[in-house]
Amino acid sequence: MLSREESPQNPHESFIKVRSHGGFIENVTLQGQKIWTAVMRGDGKEGATHICVPNFGRRDKPMGLSHHGPWREMDLKELSAEEGRSSILEGEINEGEYTNVHCIQTTTVIDDTFTLTIDLTNESQSERPANLGVHGYFDTENGWEGTKINGREITAGMLDGRTNKPGTVILDLKINNTIQIPGKKPLVLEVDGFKKAVVWVYQKLNGDQPPTFDQNYICIEPIEDIPESFGRPESQIPPGGSRTVTMSLKIAE
Repeated sequence: MLSREESPQNPHESFIKVRSHGGFIENVTLQGQKIWTAVMRGDGKEGATHICVPNFGRRDKPMGLSHHGPWREMDLKELSAEEGRSSILEGEINEGEYTNVHCIQTTTVIDDTFTLTIDLTNESQSERPANLGVHGYFDTENGWEGTKINGREITAGMLDGRTNKPGTVILDLKINNTIQIPGKKPLVLEVDGFKKAVVWVYQKLNGDQPPTFDQNYICIEPIEDIPESFGRPESQIPPGGSRTVTMSLKIAE
């Protein structure tokens, strides 16, 4: 069960809450502002931020891998933890034809900056593709419509599907990005290794009527590349090779 309510003793405090099962990041609060949250979605599923390892998306199950990869279903080994401040988790990816790949998930909050790092090492004797992602659930207590990413207002694309499909937008990321959620202080998202972001909200289809969207969160999901890139030559990690991606969040000054 995901815990949805976390309140810092100090209203200006920064802290995180991470579960060892699945590495779910149930809460990121910076300077008293809730950034990532745990939610109950409109489809009845509980949701919280998780990393997508070794693949983002792909319901067609390449190499026998589950949608978003198996990491979120794994019991992970806790290498280090400081309550509210840091967590280091490790696990071995062995699903379908995808085997012998080691992963470490590191989360910290230092000086009011949250950082998430994914380290992937190919311990097999053959190439292993990867397209890593972070399925981030951003808190939107005032609704998500009007959210801006790098100055681009994403509401129209989410509602009418001109950019992809209703409820989904794919954006290019820069190294430093701005996120403005209605009623919140603006955020700076800094990335290393993530080229794009998927923006998504669950939608309930209502026949001939417009779909109904969840409003209490918006998923902004940094990814290395589009889901279809998994398996392409540029996605491959050689035997003994490794890959590291990092993202950080802080309140804009």
